[in-house]
Amino acid sequence: TPVTERQRFLACLSDPSRFSLVMTLAGGPRCVTDLASLIGLSQSCTTRHLQALVREGIVSGERRGKRVVFSL
Repeated sequence: TPVTERQRFLACLSDPSRFSLVMTLAGGPRCVTDLASLIGLSQSCTTRHLQALVREGIVSGERRGKRVVFSL
């Protein structure tokens, strides 16, 4: 059977790092640098997790100068 949108959404959030990112973003928008330091991951790893969350429509990014600020 094909994977449903709901299953992809839940699978994306089942990763502990991604779940931590979403919970952190529940407190308000943040840039990658802040998110990485708050959850204890490298910037590149945080960026990869954020890209997966963006693909599923869970978070969005907005460019502000040189930074991209992510929010739910």
